[in-house]
Amino acid sequence: MRREGEAYESEFPDVRYPLPPVAELVDDAFRAIAGGGGGQVEVMIRVQRDLQLLAAADNGSLRGAALAFSKEALERARLTVADEQEGEDIAAVAKHVGDVATEYRESAGRAD
Repeated sequence: MRREGEAYESEFPDVRYPLPPVAELVDDAFRAIAGGGGGQVEVMIRVQRDLQLLAAADNGSLRGAALAFSKEALERARLTVADEQEGEDIAAVAKHVGDVATEYRESAGRAD
C-alpha cells in the first residue's frame, strides 16, 4: 500500500502524480453532502454512520480523517438543524464514530 504523498506510477512511465492526503479524500467525499444536508437529520445521521465505517478501518490516517470530519459535521449540524432533539440524535451517532475508532485502537494495541 502506498503512503500519502508517494508518487503513484501509472501504466504510462512518464506520468506520475502524488497520492492526495486521506483527509482531503474524506473531505471531498463528505463536504458537499454534509453542507447541503446539514439541516436534515436523516442526511447527517447517514453521514455519521458512513464515517463510523471509515473510523473502523485498519488505517490510522483514514481513522483520523473520519474522526475529524465527524466532529466538523456535527458542529455544522448543530448550527443548522431546527430541532434540538434532532441535534442530540446526530450527536449520539457521532459519538459512536469516536467509540469505534477507540475500540479498534485498543483491540489492535495501537496508539495512533
